[in-house]
Amino acid sequence: MPDIQTLTSAVQTLEASANRWSKGALWLIAATAIVASAYFVVSLVASRKATSLQRAQAALISAKDAQLNENLRRQDEDAKRIEREASEKITTAKSELTKEQAKLAGEQRKTAEAQREAADAQLALKRHLEEVQARVQDRHLTDEQRTKLLAALNAAPKGKIAFLCVSGHMEAYVFMRELQAVFEQAGWRIMASAEQDFLGSPSGLFVRAGDRKFSTGVWESLRAAGLHLTRAAEYKDIATADDNVELIVGLHP
Repeated sequence: MPDIQTLTSAVQTLEASANRWSKGALWLIAATAIVASAYFVVSLVASRKATSLQRAQAALISAKDAQLNENLRRQDEDAKRIEREASEKITTAKSELTKEQAKLAGEQRKTAEAQREAADAQLALKRHLEEVQARVQDRHLTDEQRTKLLAALNAAPKGKIAFLCVSGHMEAYVFMRELQAVFEQAGWRIMASAEQDFLGSPSGLFVRAGDRKFSTGVWESLRAAGLHLTRAAEYKDIATADDNVELIVGLHP
């Protein structure tokens, strides 16, 4: 049977070992508590950091959204401004175009009017030149005038007629002889064919008669042939005969 000393030694040894393990457990428990506290602290900090991160991310997203909205707003304003400026430029261009078209239309009207005036002037000049040429050229009966005059004289009352022309003018004399030949062909009695001095040297054709019906027949016959009296017929006693007519050929008008 073991003795007390041996047991006491064994108890002391076991007690010392138990104390060491107890202290180790206590240290382990303390270390565990420290770790748990550190974990809690770390977890709390991590949670707060995560919350801060979420807030920062939310703020960043909000800032980005605000920046995007601001950019979109500016782009929309720029687009509207560009559209407005373009519309104003288009309106101005249309206004200028309308003004230019109006000016062009005015110039075209002026051009057309000038062309019309030029055409009228050319026509007037042509007529004037024709008139001048006709005045320069000697008077002669055309075949058509001779035919019309003869037909009209044949249908009119016939009487006696004297042909007179301005003295000293061959052109008037030749034209008088052409007229006289047609009257002779129509059956008129030629009473005279002579040159005569007239006061003021009259121009054109005119008639003096003792009876209106004979002068009217002569006047209408001449008009039918395209020949016109320079002045109205004069009615007076010519050699005391009503059927006497004088056809006077004046100077070339």
